[in-house]
Amino acid sequence: MSGQQKCCAKIEAKTIWGRERSACTKNAKVERDGMHYCGFHDPVARKEKQKARDDATRKKVAEEMRVHRIRHAAPDLLEASQEAIRLIEWLEILGKDGTEIYKHELRSAAEQFRSQIEPAIRKATGEKE
Repeated sequence: MSGQQKCCAKIEAKTIWGRERSACTKNAKVERDGMHYCGFHDPVARKEKQKARDDATRKKVAEEMRVHRIRHAAPDLLEASQEAIRLIEWLEILGKDGTEIYKHELRSAAEQFRSQIEPAIRKATGEKE
């Protein structure tokens, strides 16, 4: 690339007399489809940079949404967890009293816990029911 070529991009500037268009004064670094561009106005590089910015923004927004869902679901998760703790304590008390806990009672308790905690977890993770 010849150092004499100038960038072909047109720059619009706001002046006290209105808007004024002028040519970019930087030396061209690349040639695309017969047009010369500086590093700033190179359309391919600009698209790549914009794609990288868009990807970073999407990633940031996705993380913010994940955190928001978790924070929004936290009260439901806390309530379900407290209920599960009460259920476990109740089962321990029954076991200490010498009362035999049958398998179907344990299954029933597990199903009750699952039915309380799963909706809160789905809400926190954004899963559909």
